Amino acid sequence: AGGASLRPEWSRGRLFDRRIALMLLQRVRAAADDGDGASVLGVGEEREDRRPPSPLNTVALMRLASSRLGLGAYSAMQLAEELYLRGFLSYPRTESSGFPPGFDFLTPLEELAAHPAWSETASRLVELGAGRGPLCAGARGKDAGDADL
Repeated sequence: AGGASLRPEWSRGRLFDRRIALMLLQRVRAAADDGDGASVLGVGEEREDRRPPSPLNTVALMRLASSRLGLGAYSAMQLAEELYLRGFLSYPRTESSGFPPGFDFLTPLEELAAHPAWSETASRLVELGAGRGPLCAGARGKDAGDADL
Protein backbone atom coordinates (compact mmCIF):
# COMPACT_ATOMS: atom_id res chain seq x y z
CA ALA A 1 0.00 0.00 0.00
CA GLY A 2 1.14 3.53 -0.68
CA GLY A 3 3.88 2.49 -3.12
CA ALA A 4 5.55 0.06 -0.72
CA SER A 5 7.49 -2.76 -2.31
CA LEU A 6 7.41 -6.37 -1.26
CA ARG A 7 10.06 -8.96 -2.12
CA PRO A 8 8.68 -12.28 -0.88
CA GLU A 9 11.17 -14.99 0.07
CA TRP A 10 10.25 -18.63 -0.21
CA SER A 11 11.58 -20.86 2.56
CA ARG A 12 13.03 -23.29 -0.01
CA GLY A 13 15.11 -20.50 -1.50
CA ARG A 14 14.53 -21.25 -5.17
CA LEU A 15 11.66 -22.58 -7.19
CA PHE A 16 12.50 -25.14 -9.85
CA ASP A 17 9.01 -26.35 -10.77
CA ARG A 18 7.76 -24.24 -13.67
CA ARG A 19 4.09 -25.13 -13.02
CA ILE A 20 4.23 -23.87 -9.43
CA ALA A 21 6.07 -20.70 -10.45
CA LEU A 22 3.40 -19.95 -13.06
CA MET A 23 0.64 -20.64 -10.51
CA LEU A 24 2.21 -18.16 -8.06
CA LEU A 25 2.57 -15.57 -10.83
CA GLN A 26 -1.10 -16.01 -11.77
CA ARG A 27 -2.15 -15.47 -8.15
CA VAL A 28 -0.20 -12.21 -7.90
CA ARG A 29 -1.60 -10.99 -11.22
CA ALA A 30 -5.14 -11.97 -10.13
CA ALA A 31 -4.69 -9.93 -6.94
CA ALA A 32 -3.64 -6.95 -9.07
CA ASP A 33 -6.66 -7.40 -11.36
CA ASP A 34 -9.00 -7.54 -8.36
CA GLY A 35 -7.85 -4.09 -7.28
CA ASP A 36 -5.89 -5.35 -4.27
CA GLY A 37 -3.01 -3.14 -5.34
CA ALA A 38 -0.47 -5.77 -6.38
CA SER A 39 1.68 -5.25 -9.46
CA VAL A 40 4.14 -7.59 -11.09
CA LEU A 41 7.15 -5.50 -12.04
CA GLY A 42 9.19 -8.26 -13.59
CA VAL A 43 9.57 -11.95 -14.12
CA GLY A 44 12.96 -13.55 -14.52
CA GLU A 45 14.15 -16.93 -15.62
CA GLU A 46 17.59 -18.49 -15.43
CA ARG A 47 18.73 -21.80 -16.76
CA GLU A 48 21.67 -23.62 -15.28
CA ASP A 49 22.83 -26.99 -16.48
CA ARG A 50 24.75 -29.09 -14.00
CA ARG A 51 26.61 -32.29 -14.61
CA PRO A 52 25.58 -35.21 -12.43
CA PRO A 53 27.92 -35.99 -9.56
CA SER A 54 30.61 -38.61 -10.00
CA PRO A 55 29.58 -42.08 -8.84
CA LEU A 56 30.26 -43.06 -5.25
CA ASN A 57 33.07 -45.43 -4.46
CA THR A 58 32.71 -47.90 -1.61
CA VAL A 59 34.24 -45.64 1.04
CA ALA A 60 32.11 -42.63 0.04
CA LEU A 61 28.99 -44.84 -0.01
CA MET A 62 29.66 -46.06 3.53
CA ARG A 63 30.34 -42.52 4.78
CA LEU A 64 27.09 -41.18 3.33
CA ALA A 65 25.11 -44.18 4.57
CA SER A 66 26.48 -43.57 8.05
CA SER A 67 26.10 -39.78 8.18
CA ARG A 68 22.75 -39.46 6.40
CA LEU A 69 21.02 -42.78 7.10
CA GLY A 70 22.67 -43.85 10.35
CA LEU A 71 23.75 -47.19 8.84
CA GLY A 72 26.88 -49.09 9.78
CA ALA A 73 29.34 -50.35 7.17
CA TYR A 74 27.91 -53.89 7.08
CA SER A 75 24.31 -52.66 6.68
CA ALA A 76 25.35 -50.17 3.99
CA MET A 77 27.11 -52.88 1.98
CA GLN A 78 24.18 -55.30 2.40
CA LEU A 79 21.82 -52.61 1.13
CA ALA A 80 24.15 -51.77 -1.78
CA GLU A 81 24.31 -55.45 -2.71
CA GLU A 82 20.53 -55.77 -2.60
CA LEU A 83 20.15 -52.66 -4.79
CA TYR A 84 22.70 -54.13 -7.19
CA LEU A 85 20.86 -57.47 -7.38
CA ARG A 86 17.60 -55.63 -8.11
CA GLY A 87 19.27 -53.60 -10.88
CA PHE A 88 19.35 -50.17 -9.19
CA LEU A 89 23.15 -49.97 -8.84
CA SER A 90 25.67 -50.80 -11.50
CA TYR A 91 28.40 -52.23 -9.29
CA PRO A 92 28.42 -51.75 -5.52
CA ARG A 93 31.90 -52.96 -4.53
CA THR A 94 34.44 -50.90 -6.40
CA GLU A 95 36.78 -48.02 -5.79
CA SER A 96 36.41 -46.94 -9.43
CA SER A 97 34.40 -43.83 -10.16
CA GLY A 98 34.97 -43.84 -13.90
CA PHE A 99 35.59 -46.01 -16.92
CA PRO A 100 39.00 -46.91 -18.28
CA PRO A 101 40.27 -44.82 -21.21
CA GLY A 102 38.92 -46.14 -24.48
CA PHE A 103 35.97 -47.94 -22.87
CA ASP A 104 33.43 -48.94 -25.54
CA PHE A 105 30.16 -47.23 -24.56
CA LEU A 106 28.50 -47.70 -27.93
CA THR A 107 28.32 -51.51 -28.06
CA PRO A 108 26.27 -51.93 -24.85
CA LEU A 109 24.11 -48.94 -25.81
CA GLU A 110 23.40 -50.47 -29.21
CA GLU A 111 22.36 -53.69 -27.46
CA LEU A 112 20.09 -51.73 -25.10
CA ALA A 113 18.55 -49.95 -28.10
CA ALA A 114 16.99 -53.29 -29.06
CA HIS A 115 15.26 -53.61 -25.66
CA PRO A 116 11.74 -52.13 -25.49
CA ALA A 117 12.25 -50.51 -22.07
CA TRP A 118 15.52 -48.80 -23.03
CA SER A 119 15.32 -48.34 -26.79
CA GLU A 120 14.40 -44.65 -26.86
CA THR A 121 17.05 -43.54 -24.34
CA ALA A 122 19.80 -45.80 -25.65
CA SER A 123 19.12 -44.86 -29.27
CA ARG A 124 19.29 -41.17 -28.37
CA LEU A 125 22.62 -41.65 -26.59
CA VAL A 126 24.00 -43.53 -29.60
CA GLU A 127 22.85 -40.66 -31.87
CA LEU A 128 24.55 -38.12 -29.59
CA GLY A 129 27.79 -40.10 -29.67
CA ALA A 130 27.88 -41.39 -26.11
CA GLY A 131 31.39 -42.14 -24.99
CA ARG A 132 32.87 -39.25 -26.94
CA GLY A 133 33.24 -35.65 -25.87
CA PRO A 134 31.08 -34.22 -23.06
CA LEU A 135 28.81 -37.28 -22.97
CA CYS A 136 31.66 -39.43 -21.69
CA ALA A 137 30.94 -39.28 -17.94
CA GLY A 138 33.82 -41.64 -17.25
CA ALA A 139 36.31 -38.95 -18.16
CA ARG A 140 35.70 -37.24 -14.81
CA GLY A 141 36.15 -40.27 -12.59
CA LYS A 142 39.04 -42.51 -11.67
CA ASP A 143 39.39 -46.10 -12.85
CA ALA A 144 40.93 -48.10 -9.98
CA GLY A 145 40.99 -51.20 -12.18
CA ASP A 146 38.96 -53.27 -9.71
CA ALA A 147 35.64 -53.50 -11.57
CA ASP A 148 34.83 -56.27 -14.04
CA LEU A 149 33.62 -54.37 -17.08
